[in-house]
Amino acid sequence: MVIHRLDVNNTMLAVIDVQNDFCSPNGTMGKRGKDLTQIDPAVNNINNLMTVAEWNMVPTIVVRTEHSLEVDSYEWRYRFSDRLGKQEYPVAPNCVPGTWGAQYYNLTIPDSAHVVTKYRYSALSSKAFREYAYSTNARSIIFCGVTTDICVLSSAINAVDLDFLSSIISDASAAYSQSEQEESLGVFRRNFGSVYSSEEVLNHWENGTESLVQKHS
Repeated sequence: MVIHRLDVNNTMLAVIDVQNDFCSPNGTMGKRGKDLTQIDPAVNNINNLMTVAEWNMVPTIVVRTEHSLEVDSYEWRYRFSDRLGKQEYPVAPNCVPGTWGAQYYNLTIPDSAHVVTKYRYSALSSKAFREYAYSTNARSIIFCGVTTDICVLSSAINAVDLDFLSSIISDASAAYSQSEQEESLGVFRRNFGSVYSSEEVLNHWENGTESLVQKHS
């Protein structure tokens, strides 16, 4: 039996870290001067994808990050340093539980979506994510969200290691620069899975077409 990685009966949509600290000009990354121009167009496409996924009964999982002393190890807090440091954070963390920064950014989440929390880059580091993915019997996971080069990419690669077909939706994912966007999508496309536009995904869900261009094979 031939299975296409976008078929509604075989795939799951995963939305990664669309939260104020990563996406809003008033969030931690915006205040650090990150370029947010890719964010809003990507979020618009994500909301459209979630709506059409619900219409087609495609399971959707929405993932949020949280960081606090309870879940962040010394090694995590000092992952950019040559040696471990003091008890406190070297840089204030993103998405602290209970704060505005941890809340979703302009997402309209369908009632049917499943929501989980992660504490590291990859969504598949979350036991709840893995359990839900296995419960759907999906053979394929398509990823979108923020940022393409960090949490989206690490999640999509991790999915391959757990024997899922893995894809990234290019214009429903955002990085803080065009070079980071293109480099990460290129690495993924060359070595791990497929990259689609949101239009290609929606066309497949709505029409069931098998005529996607060969560059994605």
